[in-house]
Amino acid sequence: MATVLDMIENINALDIHELAVNAIMSTEEAMVNLNREQLTEGLDSRGHKLKPTYSSKAYATKKAAQNPKPGKWNPDLILTGAFVESFKVSLSGDDLKFEASDIKAPDLLEKYGDDVMGLMDTQQEHYNNNIFYPEFAGNIEHETGLKFQ
Repeated sequence: MATVLDMIENINALDIHELAVNAIMSTEEAMVNLNREQLTEGLDSRGHKLKPTYSSKAYATKKAAQNPKPGKWNPDLILTGAFVESFKVSLSGDDLKFEASDIKAPDLLEKYGDDVMGLMDTQQEHYNNNIFYPEFAGNIEHETGLKFQ
């Protein structure tokens, strides 16, 4: 069992930034899945319906049959799944960035805007409280021996 002095030494040795980065990177897939869920609903990171809407009635009908959640004329940017499956999160310093590597990504982001990538406030809150925080707390517990409640 660690003494109080051992715990203080462990706390002083913590690299909080590194522990936070590790927690983000180990929960990247969950964060990306939340972004995918938003698009399934036809919503961007601001909670707005994706614009422009479909102009072809036949295509809008086809897409609504594939996924009715966004509404008949509203895009979800998911046809084959290649675009949303290419999502990833990268960190540069303190900046977190959602990216898509699919060949269609530049055209889709130009047409529908950069807000396609990222989390709505409700999704971000869910991620912070239910996914990131437990991972981050676990990292601190592992390093210090302290337990979070």
